[in-house]
Amino acid sequence: MWNDRFRNPCGLVSRGAVFDPLSLTAASMAMTAVGGTITAASTIAGGNAAATAGEMKQAAANRTALQIESNAAGELAAGQRIAMETERKTRLARSTGLARAAGSGFNAGEGSMVTNDEELAGRGELAALTDMFNGENARTGLMNKAASVRFEGDMDKFAGDATRNASYLSAAGTIAGSAGSMFKTYGDYKYPRSKYA
Repeated sequence: MWNDRFRNPCGLVSRGAVFDPLSLTAASMAMTAVGGTITAASTIAGGNAAATAGEMKQAAANRTALQIESNAAGELAAGQRIAMETERKTRLARSTGLARAAGSGFNAGEGSMVTNDEELAGRGELAALTDMFNGENARTGLMNKAASVRFEGDMDKFAGDATRNASYLSAAGTIAGSAGSMFKTYGDYKYPRSKYA
């Protein structure tokens, strides 16, 4: 690189030290290529990280949704258990009413005691059905919540995948820009002409 025309600038005798312009142009182009490659690689790495984060969020959302769905089954079972207890209490109340009516000398098969028994049976059935409805309603609400959580996880995964795909395009643009800069640098290079030519 150094010769009698292009002197070493670090030498003791520096008579018009000059750098080799072709070497400087090549070094500039190489650094542009390296910089573009590093930028492209970091863009892709960021996109891959976003995709991985999206997948992790989706997995967490799916686990949460499964737990909510398990709780939904418990809500339905609790509603059924409460309804069964309400029906049991209704049967006991009816039995007690009929036993008191028969023990007091009234005919339990006719009159106001029958009316009371029918009303008690109807109210008991309504209370049991209401308990069942409350359990089913709580179950439906939790299933809807699970679906919403799962959908949010799917959207996080989609966003991560979209970011990763965009990073590939951005990296390609960075590499193309670096190549354009290299060609511009090379095109602007003026070869030195000897004063004797």
